[in-house]
Order: sequence, then structure tokens, then C-alpha cells
Amino acid sequence: MASNEITNDRLSEYRTRFNILDVVIIVVIAALIAGLFFRENIVSMFKTEEMSDITYVFEIKGLERTKLSSLTENVRLTDKNSGKDMGRIKLVNAVNSYATEYKADGTAVKIKRDGYCDAVVTAVAKGFKSDTGVYLEGELLIVPGQTFTIYTATATYNVTILAVN
Repeated sequence: MASNEITNDRLSEYRTRFNILDVVIIVVIAALIAGLFFRENIVSMFKTEEMSDITYVFEIKGLERTKLSSLTENVRLTDKNSGKDMGRIKLVNAVNSYATEYKADGTAVKIKRDGYCDAVVTAVAKGFKSDTGVYLEGELLIVPGQTFTIYTATATYNVTILAVN
């Protein structure tokens, strides 16, 4: 009987060890799943860069004048591809839009495009500057020459970044 008691003790010891190991594995898997769902919040806790106002300038070429009315001060801008906030409009300057045509002899002639303008827009957004570039809202890299499709509440525009301060 003594050997039977020893076997039962060992069996219960293995069961206890197995159950504790199961609990540890379940806790680790639950933590990984929670990390996937809350990864943006976790990353933001470890960011050392302080957000400040970033001013940038972009250009919209060949804009229909009817769409110009939706580009006013304080209008919110959003990147169409990522859905990230790109701040708000601070200032809009519009000038006539011109197309370049060529004569038979090869000389270039600028022709005014009626009903169209070129807009240069100054915008401001929260972001930070780092060694790798300027990031709006801590996530969206923005550099001169880069193109974005942005939208407001009423219209969508293709823009080219001219300057970032």
C-alpha cells in the first residue's frame, strides 16, 4: 500500500505542476491578444517626443474654383489613405491656373485656364520632429515633395507638400 500512496502523491504533484503551467500559458496568450488590440495605446506610453504645432504648406494645382470655397480657415484635413488627422487650414492663397501649350515652332505659351486656380494652403497640425523626419499626430511622416490625397467634410484634393516648418 505504501507504494500505491507514493504513486498517488507523485500523480497529484504532476497534475498540480501541469495545472500551474496551463495557467501561465493562458495568461501569456491573453496578454499577447490584449497587446494586439491596445498596441497604439501601449506605443504612445513609451513615446518620448513631445507634440507641438507643426506648420506645413501644400499646393493644389488645377483646382476647380467651385471647390475653393471648402478650403477656409480652421477646416479639418484628413489623409484619405490612412484616415489620420492632418490638422487644420490656417491660410489659403489662390492664383489663376495656367496650362502650357506649344506652338508649331516649339515655343511655349501659357494659357489661362478659366474656372480653375492653383491654391497654396498653409496648415497646422500637432506633431513632432525627429532625426527621421516630421510626423503629424506622431504617426504620419510628412516631407516636401510628398503627395497626399486629403479630404475635408465636403471635398477631396490631391496635394503636394511644399514646405514643413
